[in-house]
Amino acid sequence: MPPGGKGTMILSSSIRFRTLLLGIAATAVLSAPARPQVLAPPRALRVQISVNHPNLVYREGDTLRVSVTANKNCYLRLMYCEASGKDVVIFPNYQDMDDKVQGGVEYVIPTKFQITQPLGSEALHAFVSSEKFSTLDGLDRGDGLIVLKEPIERVLTKLRSGGIFGEYAEQRLEIITRAKEVAASEAPQIKPPWIELVQPGPSDFLVDQRDTVTIEGLVTGDDLVTPVLINGKPVQTEKISSGLQFSLSVGLVVGENTFEVVARNAHHQTTTKSLVVKRAENRFAGKRWAVVIGISEYKHPEIHDLKYAHRDAEAFYEFLKSANGGAFADDHTLLLTDAKATKANVRSAVFDFLKQTSEEDLVMIYFSGHGLSRGKGYSYFVTHDSDPYRMEETAFDMEDIQAALRKTIQAERVVIFADACYSGAINDYVKGTRTTQLEENLINRYLSEMAKAKPGIVSVTSCAENEVSGEAWLFWEHGVFTFVLISGLGGKIIDTEGRVKTFESADADGDGIVTVSELTQYVTKYVPGYTKNKQNPQVSKSNFDPNTPLSVIR
Repeated sequence: MPPGGKGTMILSSSIRFRTLLLGIAATAVLSAPARPQVLAPPRALRVQISVNHPNLVYREGDTLRVSVTANKNCYLRLMYCEASGKDVVIFPNYQDMDDKVQGGVEYVIPTKFQITQPLGSEALHAFVSSEKFSTLDGLDRGDGLIVLKEPIERVLTKLRSGGIFGEYAEQRLEIITRAKEVAASEAPQIKPPWIELVQPGPSDFLVDQRDTVTIEGLVTGDDLVTPVLINGKPVQTEKISSGLQFSLSVGLVVGENTFEVVARNAHHQTTTKSLVVKRAENRFAGKRWAVVIGISEYKHPEIHDLKYAHRDAEAFYEFLKSANGGAFADDHTLLLTDAKATKANVRSAVFDFLKQTSEEDLVMIYFSGHGLSRGKGYSYFVTHDSDPYRMEETAFDMEDIQAALRKTIQAERVVIFADACYSGAINDYVKGTRTTQLEENLINRYLSEMAKAKPGIVSVTSCAENEVSGEAWLFWEHGVFTFVLISGLGGKIIDTEGRVKTFESADADGDGIVTVSELTQYVTKYVPGYTKNKQNPQVSKSNFDPNTPLSVIR
């Protein structure tokens, strides 16, 4: 059920967690959050958690109500960090599978949790992104909720260090759970300072592109004293009826910038709030396009069918759609398999679909199927409707790739992969076609690294011109080349029974990025090894930067 629908959820704990009170609506609600919700109109993505106890202290038996608001349409993950040390994914869950939320709408998690033991310091941690998250690695507790296999801090460190695509923000809200016999009247009567950030927003961690940021906020509480400190330095502070208002404009360096806001009162009570602003590099302005073709079934009876070429194409297509592969958009990605991969459709994909590209874009072209080489002058990709007696008329002439690159495909970055018999001949048609300057500008780490690369064209084919590209059940029902290719890029290999296998990637230096250089070295090492040197992948580059990234390893 998507956020905003109505329903109930049973959260039965293995030993403890929260007893659910049924019948809670997950719609946008009008009830006020625990604290005033301040969502200014900043440019960057923001997220805010609200709970029903303003002082963030809960007694055993109390009911905890949680809501989350983001300022833009985005994807949401919400964790509950228990006092027991377990980190539980409470959104999305088996009842609310759709993790996409609308900006400006308060989403109430469709459960109320009853506080039970063990008690102590606990937390809610929300993180949001403009692009879909990959699946978190965890174990099903048996009630539809997932417990992370590794601590949330380690998961977030991976995200912050390069596994993020698009805009990103997070917030952590600490709460205290106490035994019921401790009366609420025993709590200190003096209200300690409370810091609320208005700008750049309530999030604890966010990504911004600007070179400066203004930190504005409000301190409330009893007997407050000035000044408010940011990173140990006094900032401009103004007393107003509700507390102390503060503001400071600071410069940002590329990478993470940490700010610590400190407020005090006359009773020597101190409150600290930390904010991390990660300044992204200039974003790559281009779009990502892909044409993915795989043919196992051929119409003509004298053309032998293949077993796994269509699966190769489907696997590569799914990888491009994943966050690791660049999250290619649906309307910028075209998949043609078997009967759909006719000569007319392949030509239309190359000449018409990719005609929509502009110079700053990136294009991926992938072929899997039969290839045919007839000397240096003729090379064909055999389409579903090809006639072996009329190849010149019915197959896709690889020279058309060269023609499209020169005349219709405007993108200055083109990557071609071909897993086909005699596929080496394809390289003859992608040499030295384009070299123009590209303006750098970026959308996530994948595209940030891409923007640094020199424009050009690179093709990686499964074998030399006089070799045959193989496929086998041994390679999880894939062609050998594609098996190694997807493994090297850090993708998942899935067999026909749905079993998933992940192999060591081509990320040789461990920086979380697989570059063209790393991938080509990986492919040219492992494909000959697996095939006893019967297949030797060929690489052709046209002014292509070897450090151009092809995938992000999480």
